[in-house]
Amino acid sequence: MDKRKVLDILPSRNKKDLSEWLKNYPHIKLVSRDDSITYASAIKEALPKAEQISDKFHLIKNLLDSISQYIKRKYPRKLVISSYANDDMCKSDIGNQNNVIVIDNRNLKNRIREEKISAKWNLMMEIKKTQSWDI
Repeated sequence: MDKRKVLDILPSRNKKDLSEWLKNYPHIKLVSRDDSITYASAIKEALPKAEQISDKFHLIKNLLDSISQYIKRKYPRKLVISSYANDDMCKSDIGNQNNVIVIDNRNLKNRIREEKISAKWNLMMEIKKTQSWDI
């Protein structure tokens, strides 16, 4: 691992095949692997004294999954931070509003569509602020 070099790519994910391959390297003291129970079992069988650690990809993936699960438990699904107070707001007042939190009961597709429309509207308002209009 410290040389960042792949030793081999085995043609099988089978426990017996992996265990037989590992027995050819009895000097291995540390094995980086994914979450596979098959791999864990084969390593334990072939190299009982070797320490098993999670590879970097799966370590980060597990961390991100845990964070995602925490956020899903902690915050409600329907919470949307909106850039507009309500649909009836006069468009000329759009620059004077404050961001508000609203509960959105619509489906995700509609919410994404509305966020895109809102982003376009905000961009148009920014452009309008920087232009001098001779009307």
